[in-house]
Amino acid sequence: MPIETDCLEQDAVIWQPDGRDDYGRDTVGSASGIKVRWEHKVEENLDPDTSNQAVVAILYVSSVIPVGTIVWEGALADLPGTPTPLYQVISQKSVPDIKNREVRRSLQLINFHDTLPS
Repeated sequence: MPIETDCLEQDAVIWQPDGRDDYGRDTVGSASGIKVRWEHKVEENLDPDTSNQAVVAILYVSSVIPVGTIVWEGALADLPGTPTPLYQVISQKSVPDIKNREVRRSLQLINFHDTLPS
């Protein structure tokens, strides 16, 4: 296993965005489980309109996860009816190795204070 993905031993459940409803609210697809590495920390980040956002976690993943994805910490088999706390991906970063064969991907997460979009 390459070093870029060797540390992915924790679980997360993700709901990727799949469009908008008739009222303009985001909708998400079905839940899927992935292997990740969680790094809980608090950082400040500027969003595009230059206001501060509190990044509460960095998530390391093995595949591309789109911005706007909703994340829950835990295994898919342990998913409760109303999962909390939820996080939302606000940015992603990909760093290739020196030979451009493997990529280390990280996501910045903020708290998602709403209910899970349907």
